[in-house]
Amino acid sequence: MSQNQTTIEAVLGTLHGISQPPPRGLTDKLASVKVGTPEAYYLLATYCFDLTRKLEYLTRVAAAFADQIPPALADQIHADTEAINDSKVQTWQERAEAAEKIMIRLYRESTGERLPPASQVGV
Repeated sequence: MSQNQTTIEAVLGTLHGISQPPPRGLTDKLASVKVGTPEAYYLLATYCFDLTRKLEYLTRVAAAFADQIPPALADQIHADTEAINDSKVQTWQERAEAAEKIMIRLYRESTGERLPPASQVGV
């Protein structure tokens, strides 16, 4: 077995392993907190931090392929990161809105879904 096959298998194995299980497993999350309370924010923070942690594991195991990223994708990742971390963006709400816009764009690009007509935006 070549080193690349070993690395590819490690990436795939890690991809499977990092998703198991979500925080607090199969418990009801929304029913356990009241919207607007500090505990609701901590629930959200836990998921954000846990997702970042899991992506870091995947990043570690995929590091062997770092030089294989298509240049156009690397440029897009950089531009999107800059849009979220723009020094002109002052609030977390603005950052969240920028991140949401990017997330929706990426989803549409990956699924081929077209943008809705202007009359349906925000629906």
